[in-house]
Amino acid sequence: MPRTKRIRAVNEDLQAFAYSRTKRLKRTDTISSELSNDKTSTDLDSNTEKNGDAVAHTMSTLSESIADKLLSVEQQLSTKVQSITFQSSVQYIYNPLEYAFDTHAMYVRKYCNGSKKILFLGMNPGPWGMSQTGVPFGEISMVRDWLKISGSVGTPSKEHPNRKVTGFQCTRSEGEGQELLHRACDKSLVDAVQLLKVEIIVGIGKYAEKRAQIAAQTAGLQVQVMFLPHPSPRAVGNGNWNEKAIQHLEELKLMKFFKTADT
Repeated sequence: MPRTKRIRAVNEDLQAFAYSRTKRLKRTDTISSELSNDKTSTDLDSNTEKNGDAVAHTMSTLSESIADKLLSVEQQLSTKVQSITFQSSVQYIYNPLEYAFDTHAMYVRKYCNGSKKILFLGMNPGPWGMSQTGVPFGEISMVRDWLKISGSVGTPSKEHPNRKVTGFQCTRSEGEGQELLHRACDKSLVDAVQLLKVEIIVGIGKYAEKRAQIAAQTAGLQVQVMFLPHPSPRAVGNGNWNEKAIQHLEELKLMKFFKTADT
């Protein structure tokens, strides 16, 4: 079965499972309400505990569905991008949502399972970051050791000889159809913002900030769009980016949303 169809089949199975599980939980609540009123306090305590467990399971199912919906949004974007015909000068196309979907899905299910106040928006998948792992981080060691995500990664159908995909074995670091592409990406960004109930978008670099502003204004989103300098070492005056980024986040009053390693 082609990978895209296999992914859709998995999503359909997950949705069917969540629907079936919710129906069973509702049926349990109905049965509990029909029981006679002459129960002992022990029976009532037991039922209360069971109903509490049912609510917890229901919330877990709802959280899982948010991640699955986001994956569906991304798969729609992936399909739209694949349908774009590029100029003949474009010989290599990397789509990590295809060849690195498994590790990308790990990231989404682990960290995109509920509402998010702040969304950090980057540009394209970097050659030594998401293009290698499927996870939108430019430092592979951070993905493996901090986010605790790892796994096997495939390769694009045609690789540039200087941009080989070696997955989590890659030792390099990022350090950092136009109209059709913009429309497709803007639509997916808007869908993700609405799904995760994002209140603040931080564009990493001026380009990302500009695209976020355009997408938000076009869709009428009630979100704040802020700017954080891009960490690219090629940017002029970009030395000591870590310190500058922290200072910038403090000025934006966003550092309160971060936790230090020892907390």
